[in-house]
Amino acid sequence: MIQLFIYGIFGHILADFFLQPKKMAIGKSAKNLKGFLICVLHSLIYTVLIFVVIWKFNILAIIIIFVSHFIIDHWSVGNIWAKIIKGRTFESARASQEPNREFDIAFTSVVYTIVDTTFHFIILWFVLKLIY
Repeated sequence: MIQLFIYGIFGHILADFFLQPKKMAIGKSAKNLKGFLICVLHSLIYTVLIFVVIWKFNILAIIIIFVSHFIIDHWSVGNIWAKIIKGRTFESARASQEPNREFDIAFTSVVYTIVDTTFHFIILWFVLKLIY
């Protein structure tokens, strides 16, 4: 189980960071047909890569990973979470008039990435634990 999870983390890093161009990263959360389709494509690439890397195939696991990845990315669940806990959001960082605005934007990006990745890892862990 732990070995599968480590392979899954490797697949996540490849799919979400190395194989996701800027246009896809920005476009996948657009609330239009193009954003929907970009997110479908990204989620498909992500899901295929996860299961190629772990080399275990289960249709329920594949569906859960695909759908959860789509939901987290298309609706920017990391940003929703930040609003719920009154944490750093891109809206507040961009609107800031403080002298350290650029640092705030950069730090918000790091926090968002960690939150987003944590949501993906939690789902990956539970899927692997329940299915395998």
